[in-house]
Order: sequence, then C-alpha cells, then structure tokens
Amino acid sequence: METKYDEELGIVIPPEQDCLVISSTGKAENTDVIARKPNPDRDNSDLPSSCRCDLDVVQYRLDSDPKKKITSVLQDKKGEEKDKNYYMEEIELHMKRTLKPAVLIWYLGHGGSETGSWCFRGGRITFTDVLHLYQQHFRSKLLTLIIDCPYAGNWGLSCVEEFDRMGIPACGHQAKRRGYMIKVFSSCHRDQIARELNYSVDSVRFKDDGLYFYAEKLPEGQKPFHLDFTKITCGQKPNAECKAPHDWRWKDLLSGNLSQRCYLVRGRDRDKPAWHYVVLHDEESIRTQFLERIQGGTIDVVNFGQVLASGWGTDPPKYIKALLPHF
Repeated sequence: METKYDEELGIVIPPEQDCLVISSTGKAENTDVIARKPNPDRDNSDLPSSCRCDLDVVQYRLDSDPKKKITSVLQDKKGEEKDKNYYMEEIELHMKRTLKPAVLIWYLGHGGSETGSWCFRGGRITFTDVLHLYQQHFRSKLLTLIIDCPYAGNWGLSCVEEFDRMGIPACGHQAKRRGYMIKVFSSCHRDQIARELNYSVDSVRFKDDGLYFYAEKLPEGQKPFHLDFTKITCGQKPNAECKAPHDWRWKDLLSGNLSQRCYLVRGRDRDKPAWHYVVLHDEESIRTQFLERIQGGTIDVVNFGQVLASGWGTDPPKYIKALLPHF
C-alpha cells in the first residue's frame, strides 16, 4: 500500500480499516483471570442513550469514523463462552478476508493476571499469538491493536521485546522495511487494572478527519499506554534514508536512553551558523568528553556518535524535533 505519514509526528496515518471487536466477559475459569473494575457512577450523558455498556460505546466510536468499518463483533458472554481456537480462527479470517490495507482489532474484557492476555475458555491469546498470524497473513500492512483489559500495557512491551529479539532497529523506517507496521494502544499500564468505560469514553475522541486515541491520565490514576511502532525516530522524513544505527533497541527508546543521549549542537560551519542533532555512543567516557568539548573550541560531532540531522541556521525546523528518538 502507499503509506501516508503525518509529517510533523513521523507516524503512519491509518487508511481505511476493517475492524474486529472482541468482548470477553464470560465466566472466568481460573483465579488469575482478572475482570475490569466496574464503573457504576460513570457519567455518560454526552453519549447517545443506546450506549449502555462499553461494547456499545466502542461500536458507536467506530461507526462515527467513515474510514473504519466494523466487519464483526464477537461477544464472549456468560453462558455462551467459546474457546481460544475459535477466536484465533476469527482473527486469522479477519486478516485474510479484508481487501483494505489496514485492520483494527479492539479487545475489551477480562485480562490475564500480570500479562494482559485475552482470556477465553480453555486458553489465552497473547501478543505473540497475534504477531504470528500477522506474519503469516497480513505482513507489511498496518495492524492496530486496541486492548482494554487489566494489565493491557504488557502487549506493547511484548512487541518491544519481539522487535529487539528480531534485531529490528528502533525506527519506523526499519520496522516497515522488515514488513512490520504495528500500533499497540493499551487502556492502562502493565501493572494496572482498567475500569469499565474509562478508556472508550475519555480516551477515544472523534475529530473532523476521524478517531484519535489519547493517552492522558484517566479517573483513579488509570493511564493509557500507547506505542506506535510506525514512528520515525531517526530525524529523517518518512521517504528519506534512515539514519538509525543498527544497534538502536526499542527497549532503549522506550526507557528514554536514546533521547537522553540526543543533543542539539549549535555552532558555525564554514563561517555560517549551523546545527546538528547527534546521538552519542552509549559509553560514559564518550559523553564526558563530548560535554567538555562543547563548552568551547571546535568539535567534530561525528567522532562522538551518530549525526541524525544537520542544517544551516541557528535552529532546526520544528518538525525535526518530533522525529527524534522517543515514543
């Protein structure tokens, strides 16, 4: 597909998407299956009267976006539980049947204790399970996962671990080159239990051009955790050559290690004002020498790390900062 990017943020703009919604609120067979906290006092007066529960709100949100089409809603409720294999087959069919360049899968309901796995009768679905289906049936296309369950943040962290294990450098350029275009939006962090209606009501909003997902803190401290693995982090525009070194890890990007090593150096080059963004080599001695040298005199920044972007003038363009190493 022809990939369109938000030039200022360096992320892929979702094209038309076929959407699969899965709700798991059936009987929990094990004690380590955690339900979301109920939210009986939630004020939903700004929503249509038809939005009586989370699943109603999710469908209302998706229906409000003309670029998103719900192709199937699967509700695993008490007395009508189906097993893991049934849902794995439905996810596989969702990827194989669509003619769109992107799919969205929205899961809400029970989560595995401390894992955020999707809980069904006789088994759990993990990020690795969904990734294997993506590799087999939808690779190089855009997959958006929305997870609203206890411990949901573990899904994004699992993607970080998988990409680092596969040796994919931490930049959207590199992920796309290897055939991975994935966004993982979780309703809470890895150690939190989500509340019903918090995420679907407060974090998902419609603007003129579609749905937007926000990560601001929700009531009772619930904090969404959004990781967009299409994001450009090397300081270059989407169609430019990637400058991310091969040893950049997604774990370091997430922890802030890469951004902490990124410096803007201003000076003069051939008697003209110039600037350079450089990410220092991950050695404390290099950082010490660099900080000493920039206090005065001349410095060749290429001796201290990877130059991501350079230009003439005192300050870089505004869009450059958004394309530097951070999630």
